[in-house]
Amino acid sequence: PFYVMWKITLLTAAGMALINFCTIWVISFVVEWKFSTMQACINGHSIWLGIAAFVGICAGLASICMVLIFTLAPMAGSSGAPENKGWLNGNNLPGFFTRRNMIVRQFATMLANMAGYPVGREGPTVTLGSNLATLITHRLA
Repeated sequence: PFYVMWKITLLTAAGMALINFCTIWVISFVVEWKFSTMQACINGHSIWLGIAAFVGICAGLASICMVLIFTLAPMAGSSGAPENKGWLNGNNLPGFFTRRNMIVRQFATMLANMAGYPVGREGPTVTLGSNLATLITHRLA
C-alpha cells in the first residue's frame, strides 16, 4: 500500500542520515586523535617517534578493517557500487544485502577513512542505503 512505501522511504532516509552523522563524527574524532597523538610525540620526543606513532596508528586501523572484512563479511570488501547497479538492473545477489554485510561495510568504510586510505564514503554509502532499504522493506512488507 501507499503508506508502506512512504514509511520505507522515510525510515531509509532517517536511518541513512543517522548513519552518516555518526560516521562523520567518529571519523573526525579519530582523525583528530591520530594527528594530536603524532604531534604530541613530535613535541615530546622526536619527529621519528611522531612518524612511527602515525604509521602505527594507520597500520592498526587498516589491519582492523581487513580483519573485519576477511573474517566476518567478505562480500563487504568493496564499495558495492557495481553489485548495487547489478541488483538495480534485476540481478539476484543472494547474501549481499544482509545486516552483517551492512554493519561490516559501515565499520570498514570508517576504518579505511580513518587509516588514511584514499577512498571516499560515497560508494559504500549508496550501497548502505540500498542495504538498509532492503532490510526495512523485508521487515515491513
